Amino acid sequence: MLRTLILRIRRHLRKRRVYGALFASSGRATAPRPRSGRSIDSITRARNVQQIKAVLKSTAEPVKPFRTQIILMLVALVVLANFINLTDVTTTSAAGTATPAVAYGMQTGYYMGNGSDRSISGLGFSPDLVIIKSDAATTATIFKTTAMPENTVAYLGAATADSTAGLVRLDADGFTVTSTANTALVRYTWTAFTGDNCSASGQFCVGSYTGDGAATKNIITGFQPDLVWVKLTTAVNANWRSSAMPANAAQFFSATTQDTAGGFFTSLNSNGFTVAGTASPANNVSAGVYRYVAFKNVSGSIGVGTYNGNATDNTAITGVGFQPGYMFIKNANAGTAVAAVSSQTESYGDNTSLFSAAANLSDSIQSLDAGGFTIGTNSTSNGTGNLMYWAAFGGAAAHSSSGTFKSTSGTYTGNTFQQAVAGYACPFPVDRIKPGPGFGWAAP
Repeated sequence: MLRTLILRIRRHLRKRRVYGALFASSGRATAPRPRSGRSIDSITRARNVQQIKAVLKSTAEPVKPFRTQIILMLVALVVLANFINLTDVTTTSAAGTATPAVAYGMQTGYYMGNGSDRSISGLGFSPDLVIIKSDAATTATIFKTTAMPENTVAYLGAATADSTAGLVRLDADGFTVTSTANTALVRYTWTAFTGDNCSASGQFCVGSYTGDGAATKNIITGFQPDLVWVKLTTAVNANWRSSAMPANAAQFFSATTQDTAGGFFTSLNSNGFTVAGTASPANNVSAGVYRYVAFKNVSGSIGVGTYNGNATDNTAITGVGFQPGYMFIKNANAGTAVAAVSSQTESYGDNTSLFSAAANLSDSIQSLDAGGFTIGTNSTSNGTGNLMYWAAFGGAAAHSSSGTFKSTSGTYTGNTFQQAVAGYACPFPVDRIKPGPGFGWAAP
């Protein structure tokens, strides 16, 4: 957008014929006045506003006073912009390699729905990707990226067309949710990512493409991805592929049987990935608009892998290399297809989310551990003899405390009728009661 603005300004200045004189006013050898269509890079040689004013006064064509101010501002903007790399703003590390101005990062959290617009802030960055799932059967998992139109979100766990109702809006330090992404008294978990960088130095990229109806199509991310997911904007299921899968394989976040015939993906490449399939719901339907997200394996923060299910409770899966802050698993070949499941720090143990519009379940992903995770007996994560694909993300900064909290606890005897629990010396006003085992209670 900035590049387009600068080019328009340059074309305007070219018409005003002011840049040749700017070149001369810098104290350097005078250059001939450029003809229409020639470069005006010499404008960067202007050193101060006085030079620019002098140039404007000396131009062949008179300039009206109010236009002088406008042109002066435009020239100043061009001068500033020429000192900025207008492609990808980068910094240089001590080793001399270019790194993205915004480094990769992720954060997780949860919020309680209140039925109206709600701002989730304090992430410490402006997110490029946000994933949200309710604990209840309110909605399937949704995701929002900076590559989507402002009011658009897409569904990962349901064959639902993109919503344009503004369910999630990305902000400078977080995001805003509304409508079905913020139903009153429903808890939602979220995971946010920043550092979108679709270049050779990137490890995370969001984007979109339009299908051309060819047998295959190469999508460029700039780096070799280890995980990619794609969603057509129409009412079809999202699909994904990781480097742990064989050629031509694709999985689905919904309860859909895997594809192994190259009908969605054929490969992950050195600078992107190749999609396939010309008929919906495949990944290269002519004129179809697709949203995609790509990640590269990075030690300590991003990884993908596989394991074989054994239906044994409390099975530890190791070798991830870090403690996941967010992860998901898909049973590749269950007898009856099951939806993918996810867990994150705020799942608080054995409380797994399904990507589909279903309530949380237990005995699937039981915990996120220092070097991996632990699974239970549920077929979504540990079906006997089934191949499981996983993806894990780590590196989230620890949440800072936001206040001082008090708690106390006690017991009461149930009588099957409504009763007032009184006579307990709670030394502070109660904000919330949490039922405990054996009719215990706690007031945090």
